[in-house]
Amino acid sequence: MTNLDLPADDRAVWERLRESMDRLDASLHRGSDPAALALKLANRAKLLRGRLATKAEQPATAFLTFNSGHERFGVLIGDVVEIQTLDHYSPVPKTPPFIVGVIPWRGAILTLIDLGRLFGIPESGIADYHVCIIVEAAGKRIAIVAREVEDILGIPADQIKSTPDLPGHAPAEWVAGVHDGNRLLLCLEQMLQDDKIVNWKRTTPY
Repeated sequence: MTNLDLPADDRAVWERLRESMDRLDASLHRGSDPAALALKLANRAKLLRGRLATKAEQPATAFLTFNSGHERFGVLIGDVVEIQTLDHYSPVPKTPPFIVGVIPWRGAILTLIDLGRLFGIPESGIADYHVCIIVEAAGKRIAIVAREVEDILGIPADQIKSTPDLPGHAPAEWVAGVHDGNRLLLCLEQMLQDDKIVNWKRTTPY
Protein backbone atom coordinates (compact mmCIF):
# COMPACT_ATOMS: atom_id res chain seq x y z
CA MET A 1 0.00 0.00 0.00
CA THR A 2 1.30 3.46 -0.85
CA ASN A 3 0.36 6.77 0.66
CA LEU A 4 -1.99 7.29 -2.29
CA ASP A 5 -4.03 4.29 -1.08
CA LEU A 6 -4.77 5.99 2.23
CA PRO A 7 -8.05 7.75 2.96
CA ALA A 8 -8.00 11.42 2.00
CA ASP A 9 -7.55 12.63 5.59
CA ASP A 10 -4.57 10.33 6.16
CA ARG A 11 -3.02 11.35 2.82
CA ALA A 12 -3.17 14.99 3.88
CA VAL A 13 -1.44 14.16 7.16
CA TRP A 14 1.14 12.08 5.28
CA GLU A 15 2.03 14.93 2.96
CA ARG A 16 2.27 17.37 5.87
CA LEU A 17 4.64 15.01 7.70
CA ARG A 18 6.78 14.59 4.60
CA GLU A 19 7.12 18.37 4.44
CA SER A 20 8.13 18.40 8.12
CA MET A 21 10.74 15.73 7.44
CA ASP A 22 12.08 17.70 4.47
CA ARG A 23 12.58 20.70 6.75
CA LEU A 24 14.12 18.49 9.42
CA ASP A 25 16.64 17.04 6.98
CA ALA A 26 17.53 20.50 5.70
CA SER A 27 18.14 21.65 9.26
CA LEU A 28 20.30 18.63 10.02
CA HIS A 29 22.25 19.25 6.83
CA ARG A 30 23.12 22.74 8.02
CA GLY A 31 24.18 21.68 11.50
CA SER A 32 25.58 18.12 11.41
CA ASP A 33 28.82 16.57 10.27
CA PRO A 34 28.53 14.65 6.96
CA ALA A 35 28.91 11.16 8.46
CA ALA A 36 26.25 11.70 11.10
CA LEU A 37 23.93 13.32 8.56
CA ALA A 38 24.31 10.40 6.15
CA LEU A 39 23.35 7.94 8.88
CA LYS A 40 20.31 9.96 9.92
CA LEU A 41 19.13 10.37 6.34
CA ALA A 42 19.56 6.65 5.68
CA ASN A 43 17.42 5.84 8.70
CA ARG A 44 14.67 8.12 7.37
CA ALA A 45 14.86 7.05 3.73
CA LYS A 46 11.79 4.83 3.86
CA LEU A 47 9.68 7.63 5.27
CA LEU A 48 10.81 10.14 2.65
CA ARG A 49 10.11 7.67 -0.18
CA GLY A 50 6.48 7.71 0.90
CA ARG A 51 6.15 3.94 1.42
CA LEU A 52 3.59 2.30 3.66
CA ALA A 53 4.54 -1.23 4.70
CA THR A 54 1.37 -3.28 5.09
CA LYS A 55 -0.62 -6.16 3.68
CA ALA A 56 -2.80 -4.75 0.93
CA GLU A 57 -5.62 -7.23 1.56
CA GLN A 58 -6.16 -6.17 5.18
CA PRO A 59 -7.43 -2.88 6.60
CA ALA A 60 -4.56 -1.09 8.29
CA THR A 61 -4.12 1.81 10.68
CA ALA A 62 -1.33 4.28 9.93
CA PHE A 63 1.18 5.01 12.69
CA LEU A 64 4.23 7.24 12.86
CA THR A 65 6.94 5.10 14.45
CA PHE A 66 10.00 6.39 16.29
CA ASN A 67 12.50 5.37 18.90
CA SER A 68 13.86 6.86 22.07
CA GLY A 69 17.04 4.86 22.47
CA HIS A 70 16.33 1.16 22.79
CA GLU A 71 12.58 1.62 23.10
CA ARG A 72 10.23 1.89 20.11
CA PHE A 73 6.88 3.64 19.95
CA GLY A 74 4.12 4.40 17.49
CA VAL A 75 1.42 7.09 17.44
CA LEU A 76 -1.51 7.51 15.09
CA ILE A 77 -0.48 9.80 12.24
CA GLY A 78 -3.73 11.69 12.72
CA ASP A 79 -2.44 12.72 16.17
CA VAL A 80 0.83 14.11 14.78
CA VAL A 81 0.91 17.85 14.15
CA GLU A 82 4.57 18.38 13.22
CA ILE A 83 8.05 16.87 13.36
CA GLN A 84 11.04 19.14 13.98
CA THR A 85 14.58 19.14 15.31
CA LEU A 86 15.00 19.51 19.04
CA ASP A 87 17.18 22.61 19.03
CA HIS A 88 16.63 23.69 22.62
CA TYR A 89 14.25 23.41 25.54
CA SER A 90 13.82 25.06 28.93
CA PRO A 91 14.05 22.80 32.00
CA VAL A 92 11.42 23.43 34.65
CA PRO A 93 12.32 22.99 38.33
CA LYS A 94 10.44 20.56 40.58
CA THR A 95 8.59 18.77 37.81
CA PRO A 96 7.88 15.03 37.51
CA PRO A 97 10.88 13.09 36.10
CA PHE A 98 9.18 12.49 32.75
CA ILE A 99 8.84 16.24 32.11
CA VAL A 100 12.01 17.21 30.25
CA GLY A 101 10.95 20.84 30.19
CA VAL A 102 8.97 23.14 27.92
CA ILE A 103 9.46 24.43 24.38
CA PRO A 104 8.05 27.42 22.52
CA TRP A 105 5.97 26.45 19.52
CA ARG A 106 4.05 28.91 17.33
CA GLY A 107 3.31 31.28 20.16
CA ALA A 108 2.45 28.54 22.67
CA ILE A 109 4.45 26.82 25.40
CA LEU A 110 4.35 23.02 25.11
CA THR A 111 5.24 20.40 27.68
CA LEU A 112 8.17 18.26 26.49
CA ILE A 113 7.81 14.63 27.58
CA ASP A 114 10.30 11.77 27.73
CA LEU A 115 8.30 8.59 27.10
CA GLY A 116 11.05 6.38 28.49
CA ARG A 117 10.86 8.10 31.86
CA LEU A 118 7.06 8.13 31.71
CA PHE A 119 6.96 4.36 31.26
CA GLY A 120 9.72 3.72 33.78
CA ILE A 121 12.34 2.73 31.20
CA PRO A 122 16.00 3.56 31.99
CA GLU A 123 16.94 6.75 30.19
CA SER A 124 19.73 7.05 27.64
CA GLY A 125 20.36 10.76 28.19
CA ILE A 126 18.67 13.82 26.71
CA ALA A 127 21.77 14.60 24.65
CA ASP A 128 20.92 11.56 22.51
CA TYR A 129 17.60 13.04 21.42
CA HIS A 130 17.49 14.82 18.07
CA VAL A 131 13.80 15.09 17.21
CA CYS A 132 10.71 16.68 18.69
CA ILE A 133 7.29 15.31 17.71
CA ILE A 134 4.34 17.63 18.29
CA VAL A 135 1.15 15.65 18.94
CA GLU A 136 -2.45 16.53 19.74
CA ALA A 137 -5.25 14.40 21.16
CA ALA A 138 -8.18 14.84 23.56
CA GLY A 139 -7.95 18.59 22.95
CA LYS A 140 -4.42 18.73 24.39
CA ARG A 141 -1.11 19.37 22.62
CA ILE A 142 2.32 18.27 23.85
CA ALA A 143 5.80 17.55 22.48
CA ILE A 144 7.57 14.18 22.65
CA VAL A 145 11.34 13.81 22.46
CA ALA A 146 12.78 11.05 20.25
CA ARG A 147 16.15 9.88 19.06
CA GLU A 148 14.89 9.41 15.51
CA VAL A 149 11.77 8.90 13.43
CA GLU A 150 11.72 5.45 11.85
CA ASP A 151 8.82 5.19 9.41
CA ILE A 152 5.13 5.55 8.75
CA LEU A 153 3.60 2.08 8.86
CA GLY A 154 0.16 0.81 7.96
CA ILE A 155 -0.37 -1.86 10.62
CA PRO A 156 -3.18 -4.42 10.20
CA ALA A 157 -5.15 -5.29 13.31
CA ASP A 158 -3.91 -8.89 13.31
CA GLN A 159 -0.33 -7.65 13.74
CA ILE A 160 -1.17 -5.76 16.93
CA LYS A 161 -0.72 -7.89 20.04
CA SER A 162 -2.26 -7.36 23.43
CA THR A 163 -0.54 -5.03 25.87
CA PRO A 164 1.74 -6.74 28.42
CA ASP A 165 2.21 -5.57 31.99
CA LEU A 166 3.78 -2.13 31.76
CA PRO A 167 6.69 -0.94 33.90
CA GLY A 168 6.26 1.82 36.44
CA HIS A 169 2.77 3.12 37.01
CA ALA A 170 1.65 3.47 33.38
CA PRO A 171 -2.02 2.48 32.95
CA ALA A 172 -2.71 -0.25 30.41
CA GLU A 173 -5.17 2.00 28.54
CA TRP A 174 -2.28 4.24 27.48
CA VAL A 175 -1.19 1.53 25.02
CA ALA A 176 -3.39 0.28 22.18
CA GLY A 177 -1.16 -2.75 21.67
CA VAL A 178 2.29 -3.99 20.74
CA HIS A 179 3.69 -4.36 17.23
CA ASP A 180 6.80 -6.13 15.98
CA GLY A 181 7.78 -7.57 19.31
CA ASN A 182 8.35 -4.50 21.45
CA ARG A 183 6.95 -1.41 19.71
CA LEU A 184 4.35 0.21 21.97
CA LEU A 185 1.46 1.70 19.99
CA LEU A 186 0.31 4.59 22.13
CA CYS A 187 -3.26 5.68 22.73
CA LEU A 188 -2.71 9.42 23.06
CA GLU A 189 -6.43 10.04 23.46
CA GLN A 190 -6.20 8.26 26.82
CA MET A 191 -2.74 9.47 27.82
CA LEU A 192 -3.53 13.13 27.34
CA GLN A 193 -6.55 12.95 29.59
CA ASP A 194 -4.40 11.86 32.53
CA ASP A 195 -4.01 14.61 35.12
CA LYS A 196 -0.39 13.84 35.89
CA ILE A 197 0.55 14.57 32.28
CA VAL A 198 -1.59 17.57 31.42
CA ASN A 199 -2.09 19.27 34.78
CA TRP A 200 1.41 19.26 36.30
CA LYS A 201 1.62 23.02 35.64
CA ARG A 202 -1.07 23.73 38.23
CA THR A 203 1.51 23.29 40.98
CA THR A 204 4.68 24.16 39.05
CA PRO A 205 5.29 27.81 38.08
CA TYR A 206 7.67 28.58 35.22
